[in-house]
Amino acid sequence: MNRGIALVWAVARKEYQEVTCRWTGLIQPGILVALFALSILMVIRVMPWTDNMESYTLVAEAAVTDIFLAVCLLCVVPLLPLVFGKERLAGTMEFLLASPAGLHTIWIGKATFLFLWAYSWALVYLVACATILFWQFRAWGLPFPFASTTAAFLLMSPLVCFAFALLVSELSMVFSSRIVGFLSSLAVMGFLFLTTSSAKMRSAASTEARLVMMALLAVVVVVICVALSSKLSRERVLLAHTK
Repeated sequence: MNRGIALVWAVARKEYQEVTCRWTGLIQPGILVALFALSILMVIRVMPWTDNMESYTLVAEAAVTDIFLAVCLLCVVPLLPLVFGKERLAGTMEFLLASPAGLHTIWIGKATFLFLWAYSWALVYLVACATILFWQFRAWGLPFPFASTTAAFLLMSPLVCFAFALLVSELSMVFSSRIVGFLSSLAVMGFLFLTTSSAKMRSAASTEARLVMMALLAVVVVVICVALSSKLSRERVLLAHTK
């Protein structure tokens, strides 16, 4: 068990070293986080002053829940060509599979790196967004809204992000990482549009139901990924990573 964890961590650390040595690995998530944080600032500043506390509460809740989760998932997408595409371009997947790590360890190690990297950037967004909201609400003389469902959402978000990282990593092992990244980004943006544009989905009751549904969905995705991992074969992975 300890050797397996050490190998997974070795793969994750290898990916970290290779991504951080390229400026694109740092610039892309940084720009994404900055754009989303600035969008929250712009929305808050242009909202007309009213006594309707509910409107401001909904914006603040969406910023630290749904948008936070979307930032976390979207930070995974630009890394897919860097983490998986480079193996195809350099032709190093065969050598990687011949290492003591093994196929499934490589998959989990890459997914672990994607999760830790994306979630770290999402936390940067969360701190920046919370600072903006706290500053603006203080300027308005309003209490900072922080519901119990928001705390539960933040506690549940690592499970969703890790399930997403496992899924896209497994798909990128056998399919083109660019196609997987494109389709997954469309799915995340669709989720973000539905959850932030529908007033019905922003109610307290629907937030709790959505929280339970997303947690169950994450568990189902993890179970499916583990079940499908038995279908992974060295030949299929090498075929997908051959020029």
